[in-house]
Amino acid sequence: MTPGGPVTDEDERWAVPAYVGMFVVGFVAPAIVYLARGRSSRFARFHAVQALNLSIAMVVCNLLAFSTLYLIGMTGLLVMLAVLAVEFFCVVKAAIGANRCEWYRLPSIAAWPIFR
Repeated sequence: MTPGGPVTDEDERWAVPAYVGMFVVGFVAPAIVYLARGRSSRFARFHAVQALNLSIAMVVCNLLAFSTLYLIGMTGLLVMLAVLAVEFFCVVKAAIGANRCEWYRLPSIAAWPIFR
């Protein structure tokens, strides 16, 4: 999605919790933003979709890391910590971008383009 139009303060107030809420309730926060503001605000929808894609990708990676932990041992713990570090970095970077009213796009390697 390309940048489009001016971003209002209300759009920003909905976009930032899509990311920050992931620390508390996971994919539920971006889903609420998507359902509540997805049709009326392109900016909030853009960031909610990115947060949803990121949370789904991180759940899958954490499941793979957990299975690696179970099968191999401590290597899986390192993989799990690496996944959590990537998730934390991406969420913080995207939340800062949304707070600055930027159309910041997460890398496709971290946020798989499942929803558009």
